[in-house]
Amino acid sequence: MSTTFRWIQIIVLSILIITVFTVGLSFYFNNDQMIAIDYFIGSREYYFSFWLLSFFTFGVLMGWITVTPLLLKLKRQNTRLSRQVKVSEKEINNLRVLPVKDTH
Repeated sequence: MSTTFRWIQIIVLSILIITVFTVGLSFYFNNDQMIAIDYFIGSREYYFSFWLLSFFTFGVLMGWITVTPLLLKLKRQNTRLSRQVKVSEKEINNLRVLPVKDTH
């Protein structure tokens, strides 16, 4: 990966994080009402934005847990295929060096 591409990636990711943080903060300040959650033992009141952030975080974590095994499997497969390509390239280079025998 080139250095320029890496810097562009860092800048875009930073802008994305700042944007999400800013939108989240503005959402928090515009929705500061309390929501009561009743359960068998008692009840608690939390801010609406707290619940929204909690469920969003839970969804991100569940997505990450779901995708990670697939990514690891693909990475292993990519490594295995890269090794096969190297072996095939060595074999082809060895065949190119061998002299051609004419049977006529």
